[in-house]
Amino acid sequence: MTGKRRKPSDDSFTVFVIDQLGALGAVDARSMFGGKGLYWGDQIFGLIDEGRLYFRVSEGTAGRYEVEGTKPFEPWPGHIMKGHYEGRGIEARVFRWASHQGKRWIG
Repeated sequence: MTGKRRKPSDDSFTVFVIDQLGALGAVDARSMFGGKGLYWGDQIFGLIDEGRLYFRVSEGTAGRYEVEGTKPFEPWPGHIMKGHYEGRGIEARVFRWASHQGKRWIG
């Protein structure tokens, strides 16, 4: 990221994200490298860093994030990690999906 932009409380944002994904079951946030890794079971699927939510992507799904105008995770200037894209603009859809489909998907 360019410059530190923190929400007033990153922990309250983490609690909010986990709450929104609650229908998936055991979603956990684990500290890593100054941020949080989001896990479902033993699978990491997202990151929270500097008050921003990033989802893990594949080559096949990264384009969807780019179309939305989101950016890849940049932990420090010039170091772009295209494996995670910012969820801004799509997190509401992911949260809706989790609440409506999540239990059926994992059930």
